[in-house]
Amino acid sequence: MAGADVTLNGRSQATVDAAVKKLAAEAPGAKVRGIAADVSTADGCKALVAAVPDTDILINNTGIYGAKDFFEISDEDWTRIFETNVLSGVRLSRAYMKGMLKRDWGRIVFISSESALNIPTE
Repeated sequence: MAGADVTLNGRSQATVDAAVKKLAAEAPGAKVRGIAADVSTADGCKALVAAVPDTDILINNTGIYGAKDFFEISDEDWTRIFETNVLSGVRLSRAYMKGMLKRDWGRIVFISSESALNIPTE
């Protein structure tokens, strides 16, 4: 971790706490904390940014997928997928990038799924 303070985010406090505990055990002495906030929503992004107002490195790794026939995916499903997979990263990048530009340093990383290489067949 090279001296970094790490904040993990997840939708539920229980999963966040478990992830923090696991990472802290794997990297003794690391500064790790967790924030439960559903970043698939505007309010969830605001809550995360309120709890962590600045960051030097943002890793966007939020995404959902459901195995459904294309013709069976409703507009509501598409909206939920877009909010989660796209807008969460846009909102968080918008919130943190200004500080990165002001400090003249920062990184924003988007991690996709392995589905680009391992295409689901269901």
